Amino acid sequence: MKGVCIVKIYKKINKSIALTIGTASIVVMALTMAYFTSSDAVTNRMTAVHGSVIIQEPLWDSTGQFMAQKSEPGMEIPKNPSGLNDGQIDLYVRLKMTIELGKYSGNLSGNDTADGYVGIPTNAKRLKAIVEAIKNENNEQFLTLDTTGTVSKWKITSCNNSKFIAEETNYGGDSALIFYFYYTNGSENMCIVKPEESTAELFHHLDIPIYKKDYLGVFDQQYRITLQAEGIPVREDEPLTAADASAKFAEEMN
Repeated sequence: MKGVCIVKIYKKINKSIALTIGTASIVVMALTMAYFTSSDAVTNRMTAVHGSVIIQEPLWDSTGQFMAQKSEPGMEIPKNPSGLNDGQIDLYVRLKMTIELGKYSGNLSGNDTADGYVGIPTNAKRLKAIVEAIKNENNEQFLTLDTTGTVSKWKITSCNNSKFIAEETNYGGDSALIFYFYYTNGSENMCIVKPEESTAELFHHLDIPIYKKDYLGVFDQQYRITLQAEGIPVREDEPLTAADASAKFAEEMN
């Protein structure tokens, strides 16, 4: 991969801290944790000048990461990723979000049933619940999915952020989801992000469910939400439509 330097910076919570649940109606296993992580994937285009894009999350950095260490039912955890062009050239930017499940390790047994019994949820149910917990600033659900079939066949039906166009790319298994969000700022074309400028926020916070049937088996278990920012240089004679962006990013980054 000529002329490309990829640098990754990981920001993680302290994994040795256990969850404490402060709601009397909810019983959970001690020493379980919900992980929130953020990573910066910086893609540099080394031409005559320097190009770089990073993830910034001011609410997460100042507050959210500390709340996540003691995640409880009903908690609203700030997490507001955007991509910052901290280089010297204009960029097209996309954000990548990965949701990964840890292995279930709780005290639940059996399967969920319609009569209200809370059993071990499937990975599909866990992933769907996490996606539905991601909210915009006005508390709208950020993504709506068509969850017909296996996880690898899920599709985005709506992205409630008009500044980005969403694309899903799934793993072959059922324990992770990958989404790409192309920054258009409401246009049909990719938005040019100049040096020291940033994209709009992708979303705003995670709204952790308060009821036992929605919380247990999902938010008392290990899971990871990772954000990355990727950028490719803008060429004046080559405007990029959002429809062509996926192929162009793949071409530039290979």
